[in-house]
Amino acid sequence: MIYQDFYKFKKPIKLIILFIFFNFLPLIYSALVNSQELFPATPSSSYNTQYFKLYEKNIEERKKNKTTNKNNQISLNKNQEDVIVTGNFRLDSEVIIRDSKIRNFKKKDQKVFSDVIKNLYKTGYFSNVKIFRKNNKIIINVNENPIINKIAFEGNSELEDEEIQAEVSSKVKNVFSVNKVKADIISIQNMYKRLGFFSTYIEPKKINIGQNRINLVFEISEGLEAKIKKINFVGNKEFTDSTLSNIIFSEETRWYKFWSSGDKFDQDRIEYDKDLLKKYYYDNGYIDFRVVSASSQLVLDKKNFVINFTLYEGKRYKVGDVKFETNDKDLQKINIKEILTTE
Repeated sequence: MIYQDFYKFKKPIKLIILFIFFNFLPLIYSALVNSQELFPATPSSSYNTQYFKLYEKNIEERKKNKTTNKNNQISLNKNQEDVIVTGNFRLDSEVIIRDSKIRNFKKKDQKVFSDVIKNLYKTGYFSNVKIFRKNNKIIINVNENPIINKIAFEGNSELEDEEIQAEVSSKVKNVFSVNKVKADIISIQNMYKRLGFFSTYIEPKKINIGQNRINLVFEISEGLEAKIKKINFVGNKEFTDSTLSNIIFSEETRWYKFWSSGDKFDQDRIEYDKDLLKKYYYDNGYIDFRVVSASSQLVLDKKNFVINFTLYEGKRYKVGDVKFETNDKDLQKINIKEILTTE
C-alpha cells in the first residue's frame, strides 16, 4: 500500500523522500543498538543478560542479609534485658546507662549490679543509686546530686575568701560532689598549716534552696597558731644547747615573748636554721660538720611542736704554717707574712 502511494507523488517529492529515508536509516539503526547497550533488557524481554543476573544476585543477598539481621536482633533481644532509669531529672537516661557500663556484661548478676553502682558513684553525679529487677526489667533508680548555687566561707580571719576559693575544686553552677568537698577540706587545712595553724577544723554544710539546688558553706574553726615548745640538739659536744639556740632563728615559746615571732612553727624557717648551724661550725673550724636530721613533732594537743636537730660535729681543723708562693717579681720583694694575720 505504501509502495503504491509512493508512485502517486510527483518526481521532486519522490526524490526528497528517498533522500530522507537513505540518510536517516543508519542513524535510526545506531540508536537502536546503543539503547540496548545503555539500557539492558528488562526481565520481560531478556532473562539472559549479565545485568539481570547481577541484579537478581543482589536481590538474593539483600534478602539473606535482612533475614540474618532479623535473626541477630531476635537473639540480641533475648540476651539483652531492658534497662530503665528512674529518678533522673537533669541527666539523660541513655547517658546514665552508658556510664553504668551495664551493657558491657552479658550475664547480669548481683556482682554486676554492685559494679554498676560503683561506676555511677564514681561519676560524682549521684547521692544515691539502687538497682533491682522488676517484671523482667532492670531498674536503675538514682538520686541526682544538686547544683551548687553559692559557696561561702565562715570563721576565717587569717585567710581571705578569695584566697580559699582559688584553692577549692567545688565551683558555683557545678554539681555538688561529696568527694570534691572532702578534697576541698584537706586543701583548706593545708593552707592553714603553711601559716602555722595545725588544729584547724572545717565543717561543710548544705543549705537546700529548692529545685535541687543548694548553698554550700564551709564553717572554719582556725584554732591557735602552733608554737615551738622545745628545741633539742643531739650529738653536740663542743657547743652547748644554749649556745646553739642563740645561733638559730627559731626559739622556744615563752609567755613574756609576746612581741617575738621566732616561736611560731615554720618548716621553711627550720631549713634556714640548718644553714645557720652549718655556718657557725664552719667558722669555728669544723669543716666536716653536717646536720644529720631536723625533725619536727606535733604534740598531742596539736598546738605545739618539738624540734630535734641531730648533729655530726666532726674534727676541728686549725691553721698551721702559712706559705706564700708567686711568680710575680714585684710581690716576691714583699714579705707577705708581715701583712697576713692568722690565728
